[in-house]
Amino acid sequence: MQLDEFTKDYILSNIDKAISEGWIEPYFQPIIRSYTGELCSVEILARWIDPERGMISPALFIPVLEENGISYKLDLYIATRAITTLQYRLRHGLSTVPVSINISRSDFEHCDPARIIADACDKHGVRHDMIAIEITETAIISDNGLIKSAIERFHKAGFEVLMDDFGSGYSSLNVLKDFDFDEIKIDMGFLRDFNEKSKTIVTMAVRMAKNLGIHTLAEGVETKEHLDFLRGIGCERIQGYYYGAPKALNDAIANLEAKNICIESRESYTLYQKVGLIDVMTDTPLALFFYDGHRFENLFINDAYMNEVPAYRYDTLKTIDIGMNSLDTPLSRKFRDLADNASKSGKKEVMTFVYFDKYFHFSFVLAGKARKGVVLSAELDGKVYNRIRISEYVDKILRNVASIYECIYLLDLENKTRTVIVSNVEGESEGDVIPSTDIFTKGVLKGRLYCDEELKWNIFSNKEYILDRIEQSGEGYFSDFFLVKKDDGNYVWMEMLLLSVNEKRDDKILLCIRPAPIESLTAEGKRDYVKRILKYGYLTLDKEDALESDIWKSLVDESNLRLFWKDKDRRFLGASRSFRKYYGFTSDEDFIGKTDEEMGWHLNDAPFASDEYDVLTKGEAIYNASTINVVDGVSHHIIASKIPIYSDNHIVGLVGYMVDADYDVIADGPKRDLRFVDPVTGFMNAQGLMNTLAELDNNYRTNGETYTYIALHVDGYSDVLVDYGGEVAMKLLKEIAAVIKKSFSDNAAISRNEGARFGICERNKSIDLILNCISECMTLINSITEIDSRKCRLSVHCGTANGLETEGFNGIAEVATNRLRKARRLKNADNLLEGEVLPDLYKDMPLPAVMVRPHMGKGDKAPKDMIFVFVNKAYCDMTGKSREDLLGHGYLEVFPQTDKNWIDMTYKAVKGDVVHSKLYDGATHHWLRFAASPADEPGTCFVICDVCDDEKAEA
Repeated sequence: MQLDEFTKDYILSNIDKAISEGWIEPYFQPIIRSYTGELCSVEILARWIDPERGMISPALFIPVLEENGISYKLDLYIATRAITTLQYRLRHGLSTVPVSINISRSDFEHCDPARIIADACDKHGVRHDMIAIEITETAIISDNGLIKSAIERFHKAGFEVLMDDFGSGYSSLNVLKDFDFDEIKIDMGFLRDFNEKSKTIVTMAVRMAKNLGIHTLAEGVETKEHLDFLRGIGCERIQGYYYGAPKALNDAIANLEAKNICIESRESYTLYQKVGLIDVMTDTPLALFFYDGHRFENLFINDAYMNEVPAYRYDTLKTIDIGMNSLDTPLSRKFRDLADNASKSGKKEVMTFVYFDKYFHFSFVLAGKARKGVVLSAELDGKVYNRIRISEYVDKILRNVASIYECIYLLDLENKTRTVIVSNVEGESEGDVIPSTDIFTKGVLKGRLYCDEELKWNIFSNKEYILDRIEQSGEGYFSDFFLVKKDDGNYVWMEMLLLSVNEKRDDKILLCIRPAPIESLTAEGKRDYVKRILKYGYLTLDKEDALESDIWKSLVDESNLRLFWKDKDRRFLGASRSFRKYYGFTSDEDFIGKTDEEMGWHLNDAPFASDEYDVLTKGEAIYNASTINVVDGVSHHIIASKIPIYSDNHIVGLVGYMVDADYDVIADGPKRDLRFVDPVTGFMNAQGLMNTLAELDNNYRTNGETYTYIALHVDGYSDVLVDYGGEVAMKLLKEIAAVIKKSFSDNAAISRNEGARFGICERNKSIDLILNCISECMTLINSITEIDSRKCRLSVHCGTANGLETEGFNGIAEVATNRLRKARRLKNADNLLEGEVLPDLYKDMPLPAVMVRPHMGKGDKAPKDMIFVFVNKAYCDMTGKSREDLLGHGYLEVFPQTDKNWIDMTYKAVKGDVVHSKLYDGATHHWLRFAASPADEPGTCFVICDVCDDEKAEA
């Protein structure tokens, strides 16, 4: 289209007015999901409807704006209109889909579109994942790094980035290699010249993109032939005049309604984005079905699948529908059962069936799931299943060994299946093929293996371990022995023999189970195995061993008593199985040789330590002493009794037992225990948190052990709840809870207060350690981008407060929560106003300034010193010290001749006061006027000062 100078001048002279007067209107073109025919997104485009010239074509005004470096005015205006349109629809409860907007190359040279668009979304309450950014391929080809950096910022902010006009340039493959795009929009030129060559190119482009994890969209779709071809090769999204030209919003909506096009939900969007990456252009017979628990809906079937299905009385699609959806047939029930199993397991589930006198091998695997149903990928093979009985070589082996083994299974280590050859296990029949993630123990040993054998079993049941042992044996088999509890309650040694059914290293293994030969021996014969038998079998070396030894061992191993015993230094020597289970100990290293203080599980160590000293030094028996300790982040009221252990009339240690007061003592304990527990995460609830804070504060006031409270909030949880429902949201909460538990110390007390708001209490931990824990926690939570196969975007904020900052436990929660609110408002340091620059606090502040925190000794009520955690250049210049000389060191440590009143005054600021004063500073040998106030960093204060020698110091 020719552009005369007059038109060019008109565009440049009137672009600002056209924007301000509303002559430029946003038009919307629908983008349709190929598998479902639903609206999945729209592209917003600019249309200049001039009061004098009428419609000015985008082909005229957009190049002019780009050439003159002012296209950013248009693009950001259209972006704002997209965002405000989404805001309006969200506020009025109207359905929405993601909107893609175009950004020109020159925009990046004159502003930062990533920051501006992100700020606009935040200002209007629009989620970043509702906006997609389109950048043309030609704009990227000559990029000097500016656009690549901008794409990274868009991704970091949570926006998808699309490559527009893919294939229109000369370096498409290089662009895909060097840039990180979420989707390619295949140039409409390929469909304009629609021939076999263009079809091949588009097909290969779609397959390549899928293999790279990049989504695909085709522009310029105008005919049903275009649509059928693109759908057949698995192109995910369709845009073009076939579904509608760009129109004003109301007209675009009317067009969708006229064509009966439904709007895709956000949950469906996430589902089909995942499904869309499946490469369907394969020789394997493959189909995609949507299954709602009752019926199967065909989404896609490739040619190989169609050719495999016989169509005697109906066409192929009708035949498939009848076979899968006829509710009154055994075959349809088999399909539904297989689909249910695949949906639950997430693994490939297989079956064999006969249809029109032909055997078929069929499989389902979960491709994606939503509340309304799942998408299953199906494969069909009607050629390889010529028999369904066990192979002949297995039959031959069976005849030789079946008579002496209780159970024989053919294990497929690769596909995780167990085929029953012989079994005395209830519910198992010959020929059953049992899929399971644990092909060894389910139905065979589950719940029956002696607990202390678990570690050995975990090593034994590893695929590589088994194959290595078979190979190393040189005989093609090996066996091992495990102690198993039989139905009558007695323990029996069982032999597990594993035999390779092929000569070469193979994933097909025969597992044969029988009572070990030692079970036929007398007690005398078993003495060869005395080390393991004594530990697990309750046998003795000498007949004279007292019955009391067996009674004690039974109490330790089998009872629900939480017994423990310690040496004279109060270090654990051992504990009963019930005690270990209560605290989650998996090995002796978890607690043996440690004191209660080293375990760190009590909120107040002093009372129990005093009790144990009385037991060990005075021989007193302590009964029913109570305290609060933390187990898995939850505070528990426990009651413990302890008595001395005597040997040769001397105290050599103590033995005791404990009970959980809420769970064991109170009537209906298991239910009463839930008063303080969050049912989703297993952490404390808000009520439990307040009880814990009260106890920590009491311990601080009594014993001087400070504590820190962290208020943590996860933004993005509510979006998951709205988009995907409560079940997925609960899974997210559990994953967040697991991260929090992992990030903080083992004895941290943790609560979920409401929604995705958490509280963490740490006792007697350094601020550096706590900040490291917070940093790790935030990084791990922010890295969660998918939950239960659904995309999510999370952002964590926190506020912290130290017990010494307030006069009571209620105040610390309030301080931390206020700091959390402030952190959420600020979000991050990148969220600056236009033109705003952050100063360098070290270099730019003209007055001397420091940040300090108190150094407290155990039991001290006042600080011994103030530790420098920040100093600026002006302070270093004033004192003649470098940052290395000061940071991490104490004020009195570095300047021992100075006025110690400075410590007291700054400590007041740490506790919340704002202090203004003057004093003589031995660090600088000057009189200083200074101001100190509490800082956001918990347990610190910020001090700014100036020399005032010329003023008369006040006494």
